[in-house]
Amino acid sequence: MVLERRPQWTRRAFLTSWIVICLKFCVSVAAHTSSSYPQFQEQQPSRLVLVQMLFRHGDRSPISVYPTDPNGAAVWQQGLGQLTQVGMKQAYNYGKELRQRYIGPGILPPNYNRSEVYVRSTDVDRTIMTAQSLLTGLYPSNFSDWEFGTWQPIPVHMESGNSDQLFGHAMCPQLEKVKREWQSRSEKFLNFHARNKMLYDVLSSHTGMNVAGENVGGIADTVFCETQHNMTQPAWLTQNIHTKLMEVRNQATELAFAASGTARLFAGPLLADIISNMEQKAKNGSAYKLLLFSAHDSTVIGLSSAMGVFNNLHPPYLCSIIIELFQQGGNFFVRTLFHNHSAEVPYNMTVHGCPIMCPLEQFSDLLQDQILPSKDRAVACAESKSVSDILKQNAIPALVGAVMVLIALIVCVTYKLVKLKKQQRQTNLRYRQLLQENGEVETDDEEDLESAS
Repeated sequence: MVLERRPQWTRRAFLTSWIVICLKFCVSVAAHTSSSYPQFQEQQPSRLVLVQMLFRHGDRSPISVYPTDPNGAAVWQQGLGQLTQVGMKQAYNYGKELRQRYIGPGILPPNYNRSEVYVRSTDVDRTIMTAQSLLTGLYPSNFSDWEFGTWQPIPVHMESGNSDQLFGHAMCPQLEKVKREWQSRSEKFLNFHARNKMLYDVLSSHTGMNVAGENVGGIADTVFCETQHNMTQPAWLTQNIHTKLMEVRNQATELAFAASGTARLFAGPLLADIISNMEQKAKNGSAYKLLLFSAHDSTVIGLSSAMGVFNNLHPPYLCSIIIELFQQGGNFFVRTLFHNHSAEVPYNMTVHGCPIMCPLEQFSDLLQDQILPSKDRAVACAESKSVSDILKQNAIPALVGAVMVLIALIVCVTYKLVKLKKQQRQTNLRYRQLLQENGEVETDDEEDLESAS
């Protein structure tokens, strides 16, 4: 009888089999994860139920001017950092574009209704006025006997900058701490300023300022605003220097939230609010149909960074992030758009891992680690201290405390030793007295006892 040999498992065959099994498992998990979310059906009808839009303010005067600026601050009629007439017109025209996009087809209500439209702004003149100008184009008055033409008052809500957690304007020591630590050790950040040292030297010799990484952005902003209004620039500001200055401005924009966790600390509350608004709409059919957020370039950079869709370019005036919520049957889908205001129509800006029409649950799950509700931001922003920081800030009190503890310890030990010695002497004395009573101690010992006592 001949026995068949059983096949032998080689190490390579064993490993190959395990790899195949693992791959099949991963594929099945991925398929299950993907299929756990509803899929948008292009052939099926759907309707837009909520539009949320964050937009930057319109054209403004510079925030500051450098000491030798030949134009100065006086040329700006309303002062520095204010919305210009150009900016007002930009916002008004954008409002008209939005009316054509959303109200013309009947997606949004044709007339303003406070239960369906809500507008939020930072507590800054230029963002408030931008929102007002945009709303004038979006919802012109339909009153037949209205003496103010097409203008209709619409409330713009805001909070004081010191307490405005939604837009990240309230103080956040932890955010500044993380940025400082990252800047001190990041090769990308340090190399950026090292590469531009020659430019900083040129600017320092002409602007009346000691120009470094922290203030070069202010000069770039001033030059940008003045050139937008065709103001004459000084002879030293050649085309090459101007180009380099604008490049530095864009590069600084790219580094704004490069440190891990900073985008969440800054824009997490706004992202949390946007997602919460969509979830409420899907859950209980909230009456709101349009939510507008009027803010700044930093807000646009922060939100797009938190969403992982930042394009590393400085946001132009009136650019916007538009987040649309669609309903298809019992499911809800999110489409994210970016409008840079120079293009005729906005373009898709999808969150990594999402299709263009992203299921609301998937959208929320993918961004969960970037969400920071406004009510929790104050706690998250409390500066966490390392052991070295604590020791540095509390060195003297800690030293004094340690000395006091040491003194107390010495006193306690000394007291215990004295007490123990006294008890030992008393014990020895009692022992000798007992020996004497039994006649076991000589007379000389009695004298010793008397002297000891």
